[in-house]
Amino acid sequence: MRIAYLALIEIDVANACLVHTREMAEELAALGHEVTLVLPRPVRMQAWRGVQHVWVRWWGFDRLRQWAFFVESAWHLWRGHRHRRFDLLYVREMARHPLLRGLARWLRLPLFVEVNGWLLDDLRLLGASRRELGAAERDQGNLFRAALGILADAVGDAERVVRYYGIPKQRVYVQELGTNTAHFRPGDKRRVRTDLGLPLDGQIILFAGSFHRIMI
Repeated sequence: MRIAYLALIEIDVANACLVHTREMAEELAALGHEVTLVLPRPVRMQAWRGVQHVWVRWWGFDRLRQWAFFVESAWHLWRGHRHRRFDLLYVREMARHPLLRGLARWLRLPLFVEVNGWLLDDLRLLGASRRELGAAERDQGNLFRAALGILADAVGDAERVVRYYGIPKQRVYVQELGTNTAHFRPGDKRRVRTDLGLPLDGQIILFAGSFHRIMI
């Protein structure tokens, strides 16, 4: 299957959004799919296994540069689809992309949307105006209603998509983020601490991130 994957990546301190997008794209490629990933150009030094990259030169989070991203990414999708047809469009949810729903319909591409967290809450925390929130809510609702499937990162987010926007339950899927208990489970704490040269008592703070090398 030939998949177009569109993501406007937030370049955050922990690179969480970038890492998650990389892992999703590489896993789809490992399953045998042909993945074309459309990303902002600042992450062009990445080299991801089995993934074809398309870089958006003009992008940003202010209104003008967001529109530049919308237009250029839509052009890349149209151009790639014209060269060789995509089978579906997979989108990492973003605050707005006014052209996306119409583009997917025009190209006759099944649309799948990935939901991480609750966008409207994030915008409120960032101090978005009532007008900005209203526009994001309308775009989000239109995108969800146009999607053939919605992939949520938690049961709570899936339930909010269904309840808030009236999306049928059968179109919403949950991929829980968290520890894989088949690989990580409690063991002999004292032996492990001894092997690692750590104190046998007291709290230890750990950070579990990605094993990929990240270059910005």
